[in-house]
Amino acid sequence: MQKIVSTGEVVLAHSNDTLAIYGLGSCIALVIYDESIHVGCMLHVLLPSSPEYSLGLDTRYADSGIKRMLNYLKFAGAKKANLKAKMTGGTHTFSKMGTYSDIGLRNARECRALLAEHNIRLVAEDVGGSMGRSVVFSINDMSFSIRFDNQLIKVI
Repeated sequence: MQKIVSTGEVVLAHSNDTLAIYGLGSCIALVIYDESIHVGCMLHVLLPSSPEYSLGLDTRYADSGIKRMLNYLKFAGAKKANLKAKMTGGTHTFSKMGTYSDIGLRNARECRALLAEHNIRLVAEDVGGSMGRSVVFSINDMSFSIRFDNQLIKVI
């Protein structure tokens, strides 16, 4: 069954499921998975870090979103030592918007740093550039299919 992951959402999936995000720009599609038990979780990152005044529960942000992902995966039986990650997105889409012009780069950088902090190996990524993407992650074979204008660009 295909599960669509909306902006700021975290979705857990098991065998025979696919997780998809359509129309990624500066956002990041981050997947963390345990292939030994065929379980994975996708996060649609909007911004790098949650504001200081938040309760850390808003999954639009990389920091709070990754914490939620790890809780979901633990609950599903994933072992921390088995976790791997893949990500895509982070395009440079807001060229004339000052502070926000590098939001895609900042999103990617924060995801990498948080994965390293949690000792999760980033095994593949396709980030940056100016081309938006759509992505489908298959739990069966842990493949991350990246598309642009409905054409398959690559599988990582």
